[in-house]
Amino acid sequence: MLKISDLTKKFGAFQALNVGQIDIPRGQVTGIVGPNGAGKTTLFNTVGGAFRPDTGQVMLDGTDITGLPPHKLAEQGLVRTFQISRDLGALTILENLLLARPGQLGESITASLFSRARIRAEEENAVEQARTLLERVDLWRLADQSAANLSGGQKKLLEVLRAMMLSPKVILLDEPAAGVAPTMEGVLADFILSLKAEGVTFAIVEHDMEMIERLCDSVYVMTEGREMMHGSFHEVTSDPRVLEAYLGSMV
Repeated sequence: MLKISDLTKKFGAFQALNVGQIDIPRGQVTGIVGPNGAGKTTLFNTVGGAFRPDTGQVMLDGTDITGLPPHKLAEQGLVRTFQISRDLGALTILENLLLARPGQLGESITASLFSRARIRAEEENAVEQARTLLERVDLWRLADQSAANLSGGQKKLLEVLRAMMLSPKVILLDEPAAGVAPTMEGVLADFILSLKAEGVTFAIVEHDMEMIERLCDSVYVMTEGREMMHGSFHEVTSDPRVLEAYLGSMV
């Protein structure tokens, strides 16, 4: 589904990223692990449109998306979440989801004047989509509350829900378990696995190895901006090079 080839990124003289090949298979959860400074978030920022790569190619479902900005990537079906949740606290939880829905007729001045019935139907459909998602994680009861009032774990869920409003092909998850209580972490993991079962593809950067083991079909280990090895969770975590040099006490 997502193929990353020969992707590089420099900041001045510093080579932050130099990835040969990372493949994210369709309908799977692929883990990206490694120590701090290994280039994991830089990889997500470059694939996800925050940075333009210096060289290389990113293919999404057979389409070249290299260097596209985030809003164009979202239109193509690639979205991401962030380690620090980026909720819009001035809006309600429901409004956070409705705002994410792309291509709404009400955004057009002409349509707002001459297609009010279609706009109303579209808005009702969007609310129903949001309600269905919120009910799946027991947040519909809080739909009219400010997103700022959510717990850290609920905000992480909200980010995934907001991504789902765009009907994505691939979601890049940047440390979804960071700062999340164990109970909510379980809810988040179960939700991700349910979405995977429905065909959504995920790549996940995470330091919580229990979360990686629970979610991931395969794992890439990165160091110094490069992919070091790729395999199942147990293959990766039993490799002496990985244990000694990169994961250490994380496993």
